[in-house]
Amino acid sequence: MSYNLHGADLPENMRETERPLVITLSAKRENELNELMALWDFDTMKFLKGYLTAHLARCKKRPAWRDKFTDKKELKLNILKNTLVFLDQEERFRETGEKNSAKAFEKIFGEELNFSDTAYLLDRIRKETANEVVPEELVDLLRKSFWVHLKKEKISVPGVPLKPFFLFVGPTGSGKTHTVKAAIEQAIFDNRLIIERDPDEERAEIVKKYPYLKIPLAGLIAPPKELIELDKRIEREKTRVKLLKLLGKKYWRKYASRKLKEMEESCPGRPDDCFTRESYVVSYRSIVPSDVATALHGETGNLFRRAMRPEDKPTIRHLEEAHAILVKNDKRHDGAADPQNRSLSTAVNVVLDEISDGKRECLLIADTHSPGDIAPDIFRRFDEMGRVIDVSEYWKNTECLEKLIALEARQHKVRPDNETQKQITKRVAAIFSNKGITITPSYVRKLIASVIEVKGDLRIAYFHDELLVRDSFKNVARNSHGDFFGKIVRSPKTEDGFSWEDYQGERVKLDFAEKLLSTAFYGGDSKGVVLTGPAGSGKTFLTQVVAAANPQISCLIVKMDDLYKAGQGYEGIISALDDTYNIARMLAPSLVVINEGDALAKRRNTQASDPSDKITNKFLDILDGEQSIKGVFTVLTTNLLENMDPAIVRPGRLEIMNIDGKLKEGEIYNIIRKKLANEPRSDDVTDREIYATAKSISNIPAGYADFAEKLIDSRRLEFEIIQAYRKTFDDEPDKINDFILYNAKSVMRILEALDFDPKVIGRAKKDIQALFEHQEDIYRLLQKIGESKDYELKLSHLVNAKADIMKNPLKQGFKALDEFLKDELSDTPQVGKICGAAYGNNTGLLVPINTNLVPRSGESGNVFVTGAIKGPITQEDHSEMTLQSADEALTLNTHYFQNILSSDPRCRHIDAAAITGKILKNRRIHHQIVTVNYQGGGPSAGFALAINTLSVLLNIRVYHDFGITGAPGTRGKSGDKAGSSVMIGGEDKKTERVLMDLDRMYVPAKNFTIPLEQQETYWEEGKIVLPVYDYSDLIPEVLHLEETGTMVRDLIAKRIDLNKKSIFESEEKLAGAKTEISGIEKTLKARVEFEIRRRLVSYYNFFVSPECDEYASIGHILEKHDSLR
Repeated sequence: MSYNLHGADLPENMRETERPLVITLSAKRENELNELMALWDFDTMKFLKGYLTAHLARCKKRPAWRDKFTDKKELKLNILKNTLVFLDQEERFRETGEKNSAKAFEKIFGEELNFSDTAYLLDRIRKETANEVVPEELVDLLRKSFWVHLKKEKISVPGVPLKPFFLFVGPTGSGKTHTVKAAIEQAIFDNRLIIERDPDEERAEIVKKYPYLKIPLAGLIAPPKELIELDKRIEREKTRVKLLKLLGKKYWRKYASRKLKEMEESCPGRPDDCFTRESYVVSYRSIVPSDVATALHGETGNLFRRAMRPEDKPTIRHLEEAHAILVKNDKRHDGAADPQNRSLSTAVNVVLDEISDGKRECLLIADTHSPGDIAPDIFRRFDEMGRVIDVSEYWKNTECLEKLIALEARQHKVRPDNETQKQITKRVAAIFSNKGITITPSYVRKLIASVIEVKGDLRIAYFHDELLVRDSFKNVARNSHGDFFGKIVRSPKTEDGFSWEDYQGERVKLDFAEKLLSTAFYGGDSKGVVLTGPAGSGKTFLTQVVAAANPQISCLIVKMDDLYKAGQGYEGIISALDDTYNIARMLAPSLVVINEGDALAKRRNTQASDPSDKITNKFLDILDGEQSIKGVFTVLTTNLLENMDPAIVRPGRLEIMNIDGKLKEGEIYNIIRKKLANEPRSDDVTDREIYATAKSISNIPAGYADFAEKLIDSRRLEFEIIQAYRKTFDDEPDKINDFILYNAKSVMRILEALDFDPKVIGRAKKDIQALFEHQEDIYRLLQKIGESKDYELKLSHLVNAKADIMKNPLKQGFKALDEFLKDELSDTPQVGKICGAAYGNNTGLLVPINTNLVPRSGESGNVFVTGAIKGPITQEDHSEMTLQSADEALTLNTHYFQNILSSDPRCRHIDAAAITGKILKNRRIHHQIVTVNYQGGGPSAGFALAINTLSVLLNIRVYHDFGITGAPGTRGKSGDKAGSSVMIGGEDKKTERVLMDLDRMYVPAKNFTIPLEQQETYWEEGKIVLPVYDYSDLIPEVLHLEETGTMVRDLIAKRIDLNKKSIFESEEKLAGAKTEISGIEKTLKARVEFEIRRRLVSYYNFFVSPECDEYASIGHILEKHDSLR
């Protein structure tokens, strides 16, 4: 259906398509006009564009006979070539005799340019001054698709899809929407200029090339190929003109149409010239997500249909951000279908069906940066019947990239020669590829602009200058990302408190710096690390200190709040994450620090689809994707490693570095000295005194720093109050009582620090007015404080600072809990009393476990557990897991007992399972796990439960100086072993807490990841962390026997000494110590296992004897029926 209104006013959204303008221009004249344009810079062309447009309009209004006459005549370019006259207003007025710029230009153009000249110049200027580069193949594809699907001028054209569906995809910033809009304008609506050569002129050129053609009839006898082609084209054009005229005649229309199609098929080289040159009217508009958004129930589909109207006219529709329009028909969180999405999805599918079936003439064009969010059935239509095009692929094309660079250079009045431009294009492509940055028009143009602004021109050498390129990319990032760039790009400086010496923990610092520098400068393959540790352990501070020491590395510090974009939800976070790494690539070598990494890459939901999983998936895509992150080192900090998706820390992604904040005493002194360097202190306020007070509050670096800051603030505030008291006393003595009343707390603390009469202070604590009668005494005391240095930090400041900090409700709660659990620990070895360890709320806590044998009162089961309170899972599930561990502990001990009995030929006939069954015939094992609202028990209490089970069954005491965590298997690696250790979690936090009060900590060997630096600290304090490989190797060290007590203490001391020496000495020198330790272990194991075997045999003797009394106590049985002693 054709609509041609021939210049009449068009209805809304209706536009007239291109009407090709055909001009005749000789090759000589074209060269002259090109030389003329070479004299004009970018600004001049923009200036002349309006005047030339006006002149072309006047030329169109001239009579046809005049056009034919003037177009045949090539006018001389006199004034136009003389730029000194043409571009100078006064000279232009004098030359033309006009006093009006428009008239002066019109006179010059009228005398020196004909219609074809003007049309050609204007077409060239529009192309030269265009503010975008549109790929020619894209324009050609859309133009041909328009011809086939809307104008119906051809049934099919190679490369044109079967249905008029186009989906343009590409990352954010790839220029999708802008490029598609510009391509639509050029392909469908802009009038094209078609240059035709004068046949007579072309014939003259051929004769000039072949002189023998001047001989009469030579062209008929032996015509060259060029002459034959020229004659054919002239004849074909004459025929086409005749056929076009016949199209308007009723009886000749079918004949003319058939012949035109035959001509089109016979000249595939220039198919566009064979189509009719009639313009066409179509409905064209863009549809954005807000056009179909509504709160009205199910109305989104109606809005989409309305936006696609009219149904009975040819239309072109461009769907911007199509992933928000071509939506999936997802269900809501409650399982019900979303009526808005359902309505919109249904309407889209109906419209697509109408277009596919030919009921609606529509060229449907969509763009998106998230094709995965488009409904799969809709996406398949575009992919199978239409065309899905990645816009970013166009910019990888050397020709398109060269045009982008040339465009930006022209706008800055720089015109490198062709060879230089090709070299620059090749180099720019390599730079983007090496940095892993997607080539987009915006990035390329801003990079070129930045280089020109610095250097003033373009040379290939500039793009080999790494510092210049990096600085230019920094400008690109700043201009492209605006406020977001300023928010996340930081430059920690040494003078701002981030000096290398400020961070205590040399080994951690060097290890982190080595990984960072390897990736940044030496091509290391590490993508980054996850810094895990308690809050305040110095994770972010570590990154800032190392960044400050290496200012050549750009530092990006990102908080989750920085990634939120108002109203964009998860899509906004994903977009901001993309922006973050685009900036990092531009500034590489760079360090990206993302705080609260567990919130960014949290553990994905394996049971159901969670929208937040998109963020984790995006982050994994950045780490593993096609775009390189070479030179970018990523750091995620987290207090909750268990909440982070395990895929993040798989090999080839991010490594785990534990920053536990455990410092040596000397390193803590360094923090205190650094903070209090400028503060006056009394002699009794020593580093050790401050350390001891702060440690009782928090044993992490930030805790010590905060305590020192509290001392500084308190002292300085009190000094200001001293000065204010003196001034008030001098100037307004009648108001001094009010001053004391309003500043009572601070005044009392000042008097305590200055050793004022304690009796007066005591009365004042009950009634502050007791100080009123001592105004002059206080004044005389405070007169001694003239300068800040006169008011020193005193021990009272330490006490008061601690009291203020401990008023924090969270600290009060934790301290009370910790003190309660600590009080539950045993002071001496006892039967059935052990210390386990739990992990909750990102900290380790003690878990005292009490185990007893209790009477059986008809209940089923040999074991029961009380005291297990819920953790991250339900209370019922948690208690069930703890009970399961307790049952497994009994099974493990039964297997262990059998191994011990079988090792002695005298005892091989005894069945350990039968013995334990007899013991528990009238008894049950009761485990009481002392917990207070955190996860205690469960699998990680397995070893502790097993040891206590053995202790109560055999009436053997357990040492009270150790803690243990971990779950054992019920069997060992070999037949003579029992209970290989099973992995658990949070071992670092558990170890830290246990060794605050105890001397030994046992963790499963598979979890033994305690950093060497931390272990050294423990060794210096006479404490040790020990790996557990097997239950049978663990038991000899934890059961207390009178004859083995000295042996166990000696074994632990020798292990600590060996570990200290192993850092510096060779294996040969350590061989003797290892042999000695191995000998002690074997002796200890033999003695303990003999005692266990002895007690098991006593049970056997009792149960098989006629005197077997079911009411006999365990102690009586073991004493009266011993046959191995």
